[in-house]
Amino acid sequence: MHLSRRNRADAPKQEERQDRGSAAVAQGRAGRHPAGVPTVALVLPTAWDHRQLAHLRARGTPFEFVTIGPDDADIAADFDPEAWLGEQVADWRGRLDGVFSSSDYPGAALAAALARELGLPGPDPTAVLSAAHKGYARLRQQQAIPAAVPQWQHVDPEAPTAWPWPGPAFCKPVRGSFSRFAGRVADLADLRGRLATPSFQRYRRHWLAPWRRLLQAFAPQLLPGDGCLVEEVLHGALVTVEGLVRGDEVTLFGVVDSRCHPQTGSFLQFDYPSLLPAAAQGQLLSTATAAIAASALRDTLCNVELFWDEPRQRAWIVEVNPRLCGQFADLYEAVDGTHSYELAAAIALGDRPRWRPRQGPVAAAASVPLRLFAPARVTSAPDRSRIEQTERRHAARVWSECAIGDELADFAAEDGHSIRYAVVNLGGDSRAAIEATRRSIESDLDYQFERLGCC
Repeated sequence: MHLSRRNRADAPKQEERQDRGSAAVAQGRAGRHPAGVPTVALVLPTAWDHRQLAHLRARGTPFEFVTIGPDDADIAADFDPEAWLGEQVADWRGRLDGVFSSSDYPGAALAAALARELGLPGPDPTAVLSAAHKGYARLRQQQAIPAAVPQWQHVDPEAPTAWPWPGPAFCKPVRGSFSRFAGRVADLADLRGRLATPSFQRYRRHWLAPWRRLLQAFAPQLLPGDGCLVEEVLHGALVTVEGLVRGDEVTLFGVVDSRCHPQTGSFLQFDYPSLLPAAAQGQLLSTATAAIAASALRDTLCNVELFWDEPRQRAWIVEVNPRLCGQFADLYEAVDGTHSYELAAAIALGDRPRWRPRQGPVAAAASVPLRLFAPARVTSAPDRSRIEQTERRHAARVWSECAIGDELADFAAEDGHSIRYAVVNLGGDSRAAIEATRRSIESDLDYQFERLGCC
């Protein structure tokens, strides 16, 4: 959401920005940038990063953000983390004040490793990898907060065994991303079938190759790292709790509600702040704090996914992600007045940013993935000019992920049931106002499709 009325020319002084709630300002730091502005690198930038940084640069920011590639989406199976790290240390030594990443894999671990090699603040690379390793993370959570951990067991994909509880299970890779190969399995035969598919075998051989190299370099005790977990199927309201860790101190921003498709589980909308009862949110926040503490993460932003089980009045941990969520950064800015990339930059500098909620211009914000549930060809899509006009008209941000002529059919690349063709982030005075604006934005963008005849 481009909610600020200020441009770079009339951006407020740093002290004024902090007074109005931009808690991430690093005052009095000379930096290595020629203008004396702290230079902070974003490692392996994502699509979210490029748009969020463009927004920050347009409205003015007290940081000089640079990116260190390749892009997260361009990481291939032959990517060599140690060679990359050596090259970046040689290129950037003495030129950076801070380093962080919103890349789930492998950016978060590489940013931590680069910060360590450059003598800059940041989390321990081993802690980042341990938090991202779902099996090891479950062990630590089970020791620290057993009431928030479902029954689970590790599965060797070459020799899967039955789980000890009755009924179905939820299967997920030890190192996954974007819910790939995660889903419910009815029984052992179903599990064996899922793990024997050529696509899953390719995933293990190729997509996880950089992950194995990272483990070998920084956390060999976590190898082989290419197995799976099966867990009790969780029920309830899915949420995300994001926050920052400075030393041992955890500061949480709030609860983001996830709306999911009732049949496929595909993400339909993320709403901030949550509409769950205050008591439920309190328990979710305390559980998230304990999960972050158990992860041993320090000096970073991170987020925790949880279920709120209303009948049992219980919070269940899904996973801890050792990075910020790029998709939600401007939601916090809209409601709370602080963009989370500026918080991440401040943490990367070794500062202690202040978090002051509800200082933003709107009461609520949402991120809305626009999806198709059947393969289709794009017959109409907005150009850059139309997108920018729509953003200005509605104080929104639009990520377009398709072009005219594209065939959208690779559902396996995301959740197996749908494909995302755009994302809209917007704010409003209420959920009803957000819904009305969303409909207007979709009309203005005018995406059109024709169903592929083969399906």
